[in-house]
Amino acid sequence: MARYQDIVADCLWGDGDNKGTPYLPQRFFSLRYGGRELDSTTLPRTLRADNATDPEVRRLNVVYDIAPGILELHVAVRIFRDRPVIEYTPVLHGVGDQPSDIVEELLMLDYRLPLLTVEREPRLLSSHFGVRYNLGSDCAFRDFVAMHADLWNHPGARELDLCAVEGRSSSTFMPYFGVDYDDLHGINVAVGWSGAWKAQFRNEGLTGRIAVSMLNTHFRVLPGERLRQPSFCLQFRDGVGIRAAQNIFRRHMVAVHSPRDSRGELLTAPISFVTWGGMQSANMLDRIRVLREQQLPYDVFWIDAGWSGFDGKCPHHFETHLEGPSDWPIRVGNWRINRHPHPQGLRPVSDAARAAGMKFLAWFEPERVHRQSQAPVLSEHPEWLIGEGNDLLFNLGDPDAWQWLLNTLKDIIDREGIDCYRQDFNFNTLPYWAKMDAPDRIGVAEMKHIDGLYRLWDALREAYPDMLIDNCASGGRRLDFELLSRSIPLWQSDVQCYPNHRRESSQVENFYLHDWLPQHAGCSWLPENDDYDVFSILATGVSLKPWGTDNRRPGPETNWDFHRRILAIAQRVRPILRDGDYYPLSERPEDLSRWCAYQAHLPDEDRGIIMAFRRPECSAAEQSYALHGLSPDATYELQWADGRSERRNGADLAAGLPIKLPEPRSCALCFYQRLQA
Repeated sequence: MARYQDIVADCLWGDGDNKGTPYLPQRFFSLRYGGRELDSTTLPRTLRADNATDPEVRRLNVVYDIAPGILELHVAVRIFRDRPVIEYTPVLHGVGDQPSDIVEELLMLDYRLPLLTVEREPRLLSSHFGVRYNLGSDCAFRDFVAMHADLWNHPGARELDLCAVEGRSSSTFMPYFGVDYDDLHGINVAVGWSGAWKAQFRNEGLTGRIAVSMLNTHFRVLPGERLRQPSFCLQFRDGVGIRAAQNIFRRHMVAVHSPRDSRGELLTAPISFVTWGGMQSANMLDRIRVLREQQLPYDVFWIDAGWSGFDGKCPHHFETHLEGPSDWPIRVGNWRINRHPHPQGLRPVSDAARAAGMKFLAWFEPERVHRQSQAPVLSEHPEWLIGEGNDLLFNLGDPDAWQWLLNTLKDIIDREGIDCYRQDFNFNTLPYWAKMDAPDRIGVAEMKHIDGLYRLWDALREAYPDMLIDNCASGGRRLDFELLSRSIPLWQSDVQCYPNHRRESSQVENFYLHDWLPQHAGCSWLPENDDYDVFSILATGVSLKPWGTDNRRPGPETNWDFHRRILAIAQRVRPILRDGDYYPLSERPEDLSRWCAYQAHLPDEDRGIIMAFRRPECSAAEQSYALHGLSPDATYELQWADGRSERRNGADLAAGLPIKLPEPRSCALCFYQRLQA
């Protein structure tokens, strides 16, 4: 029996129409060229099968002739054999000796498919599909909250538009969404673009439409030019429920869109000890000594912003004993070492971290240069910098600028002994790209910048194949699958920048991020003896900053057993949340009158975790949750984080596990494992 993804591929790029299979696409991209409407069904194409033998993927190279001898669209297609997924990456090629005509309204996903209709009254047909999507990251309590829209062929209910308001891919909406034709059929779409994008969903009666593109396109392609476009991951649901499909998607993200080391092994989100970059080296060395003496098994010693730029004090925002605000933002773009806190550079700290069994991570923000940073590039190469205010965009689309930046980063990485590279990105680039675009080149500056970003990270990964890249961007604002293929986000929202943030925001983030992204981490300031705080942020990795500034240090009252216990739990949770199937147990955790609970289950090992939180506003002291994926006849051992243990039958757990939390603002974490007969 043909696999559904092969049927779709045959429909798009082969000769089959497969009329007996429902919900097959009628086209997959469209554009206007020289005023003419064109799409994947009207353009001549050449299909070249990739001869590479790959047991997991069938590859196609498809070339669409948009303007003979002038402009081609090359589409690299991957059709996965063991799961219903197709991915493709399109690139425009200027192949002639003259510029192309104007390309506009370029929809690199314009997916049109027939909808099933129901006769509600004589001669009246009704069609419907639903759209699942998530808000993006805005340093707010509702970061990543799930949304839903039902689209009917009825005035006022036919359309949904998602449109970025700035130049980072997950700042407004997450670049992942599900379109559900019914309970067992639909498609998950992931947008592979680290800039701005928009999505349109239309119920046109007999036809449904999913259209995704950059915000604005109106441009010519120059001779010899190659312009990369957004890539797409399409996962099909054919006879599969939404929850089962989400777990297939999670496994796909781990298998295909998670970075690997030089041996081909997965890089995993680490357990990190976070320090401020303006902290004195002597105090960093003292913290490393303490971690080593107390046998606290951190994976990474992390220094954040503040280590670079002109010499001088650079306190953290929350070092309240110091006068005046932190000046780290004006240092951005100047990549010399700030010798005030680090008189010998970063190397003594990085060497000490490795000697203590940790890798060393350092923060960078190379795409922004502040006009007051005293960076040499301001005077030496002003042509590489875009903008009129204090924050200037470093032009990654300029080949000379790109090469200079790569050389600069490699020099610092080698000289200072940096094992993990953290890239931040703290401003909206849309006005800068618009300033760079000529009237007949709208969209090109963004295309070249995003392509330069991908090539930069690919070059760093090639030079340092064991190096982890941390993808920050003001906390979780570039979570598209293209960057996640090269990195892991270790600071999923800037909400955690504030010591007094609501811990429930971290619960909400994890609850919804787990649905799409197996690998991510957030931050806890790790207040002493507070399970509720740190359990709220536990994910595949966790970034902890208990003593990360000069004025925060361990004392005689420090409960070292608490710290060791938390780190042991984080290590134990990590593989289950990365590789396990994910099941939300509660609903709408952004409603603080509700509990927040979820399960992660490793089906091959028949073990997993249950995490539950009773919020301060929750009146209910007990909830019962039906667990998923268990063998009904098996016996399971349950080990609770508070030290309790018990045994339960799988059928009883599937009927409902009662959890009691007598006190508001409390939590429960349970590890369960099937016992051998």
